[in-house]
Amino acid sequence: MATPQKRSNIAKGYLYFCENSDLPLVLEKTPRDLGGQGTIVDVCRRIWEKHHKDLESSADLFFTWQYDIRWARDKLSKAGVLETITVGRKSIWKLSSVSALSSTPQVQVKASSGKVQNTLNP
Repeated sequence: MATPQKRSNIAKGYLYFCENSDLPLVLEKTPRDLGGQGTIVDVCRRIWEKHHKDLESSADLFFTWQYDIRWARDKLSKAGVLETITVGRKSIWKLSSVSALSSTPQVQVKASSGKVQNTLNP
């Protein structure tokens, strides 16, 4: 489970992560680094550049992270944090206007009845 300090550090881009539940936080931070939007290739490339050591040492997540990042995008889209724009055959992942204006992550990970879920920050 991501603690408040862990969420803050992931948002700043310097905490190692190793859990699937950290991916929405990492994904929300990544388009900010790319000017607010990017293709899936751009986003995954940036995540790999910043977190390849984390991914390599994360057991199964190393083999599933590009699949899991799509589920994280789905969660962020449903939460209104990330929009998907289709241009031809490419999808652009873009921060929503609310998320783009905020310097803190809009999604947090919390435990509820032992189940990890993603929710909007209050």
